[in-house]
Amino acid sequence: MPNKGEEERVRALCNELVDKVESTVKRLGLKAVVSPQGSVAKGTWLRDSIEIDIFVLFPSRLSKRELGEIGLKVAKEAMAGYTQLERYAEHPYLECLVPFDGKEVVVDVVPCYRVKRGDWLSATDRTPFHTAYACNRFKRKGELVNQARLVKAFLRGVGVYGAEIRVQGFSGYACELLTISYGSFRRVVEAASGWRKGEVIDMEGYYKGREADARDLFAGSPLVLVDPVDKRRNVAAALSPNSLGVFEEAARRFVKKPSLRFFFPPKIKPLGKRELEKRIKEIGGNLLFLKFGRVDTKAPDVLWGQLYKTRDAVAKLLREFDFQVSRTWVWSDESEANVMLFKLESLELPQSKVHWGPPVHMKGDSDRFLRSNVGVPETVFGPWIWRGKWMVERKRKYTRATDLLKGELRDGGIGVGVAKIVAQSLRKGFEVLCDAEIWDLYHRNEGFAESFSRFLRGRPHWL
Repeated sequence: MPNKGEEERVRALCNELVDKVESTVKRLGLKAVVSPQGSVAKGTWLRDSIEIDIFVLFPSRLSKRELGEIGLKVAKEAMAGYTQLERYAEHPYLECLVPFDGKEVVVDVVPCYRVKRGDWLSATDRTPFHTAYACNRFKRKGELVNQARLVKAFLRGVGVYGAEIRVQGFSGYACELLTISYGSFRRVVEAASGWRKGEVIDMEGYYKGREADARDLFAGSPLVLVDPVDKRRNVAAALSPNSLGVFEEAARRFVKKPSLRFFFPPKIKPLGKRELEKRIKEIGGNLLFLKFGRVDTKAPDVLWGQLYKTRDAVAKLLREFDFQVSRTWVWSDESEANVMLFKLESLELPQSKVHWGPPVHMKGDSDRFLRSNVGVPETVFGPWIWRGKWMVERKRKYTRATDLLKGELRDGGIGVGVAKIVAQSLRKGFEVLCDAEIWDLYHRNEGFAESFSRFLRGRPHWL
């Protein structure tokens, strides 16, 4: 938790930056309202994770293109002198890195429309209403602010804090709503430890007595957290079944035996080369890596969406050629390097595979089966009849997983489901590595080494 002095400095920085944006809006003669939003406005930020959101609310008469262009113009002029990165969601916005207490704070300057509740023109239009709702509830019970911080810290500690595609977890707003709904951190984890499949949390009672309607409306979501300012929106829409499962099980463990380890993951010390080789052998090896370079996109959510789509496509490809995938993992520095890992039961398969044919009494199908399998180079044994059906043993196209990826992805892999912009990167070149062959990247990249070491641990740190 931030102490009083830190809180005052963060708020002072936020006010200073809001003043800069307001001055720019006035100087440009624009009709817009500047307002701080997010965790700093609500007082729920974590001590070592400060992010300042400044929203510029424009009249609804602007087109989406005008909103983005004018919003960026205001942001770039107001934040001159700071590191600036253009980001893209529904429309562009500006991310800045601002020095603070010897570090850098992420500051987002985001344009949105100034609308009445329910008259949404863009996804960000709801944010001011979210902030107002949470602040109103926190004012009624001031202690809820720090309780919300505990919920965020717990979720971050177990690895499911953040609604971005990379994490697919709980947003800050979701954490705040859970705290408001249940009344304390302790009650949140107690409730989560007993959530049922398709749990519906509806603070304003929009679907009271009609929870089935909510489940139908938000079909496919493992948890329904109805937005109190928009009954047709699920605040937990980005949550994956995996992330929900992590939270539920971590909550159960915490309720049984509370510990600080849930909040503070241990620092991972990268292994040396011999230790790395030893650990890979201990887990049975058979690690297949697909390593490639830059993916051309400015939006992290787009990047991770493309990476996950590609991971699923490659895993499916491996399974189609009989390589059994037990686990996958994706790492990216969101700039120049990307790695996908597939843990297989085996990196190599036998040279041939038995195929079942049709029943012998099905004359037409039998004739076609025999024409395809008698006297062809791919047939290594048979055909023969077994229990009334034809059988044949045929050569595999690929017996090594490395050859499969090199062969099927050399043109980018669009035909096997690789995401479009990842395919563009693969066409420029990629590497397929096995087990400790990943050492070169491991010892040169601290971020990769730490993440891969955590993967090699094989289980959550809190378990």
